[in-house]
Amino acid sequence: MNQKLKRLSNLLIVYFLNNCVYIYMRDKAFFYFLIVLLFFCFYKAHDTSKDNERLNKICVDQEEVIQLQNHAIEAQSIYILELERISHPSRAHYVH
Repeated sequence: MNQKLKRLSNLLIVYFLNNCVYIYMRDKAFFYFLIVLLFFCFYKAHDTSKDNERLNKICVDQEEVIQLQNHAIEAQSIYILELERISHPSRAHYVH
């Protein structure tokens, strides 16, 4: 009986240790998966941030170009009015 008890306890210990190793390895793999997932999320956030900065710079540059074009249109309008005034002195248009 004592021999059987020892054998049973040894089997239980081996089973318990194998189970612990399995659980440890499973948890370790899950932990590594979470780390990889976290790095992927950080990479996507960083990549999105870089894209947003690039698009913001494009928008700012376009806004500057639009302001420059508006200024050029105003100057051309004034120039056209002056040309009309010079070419038709009887119809004088005054620039305000």
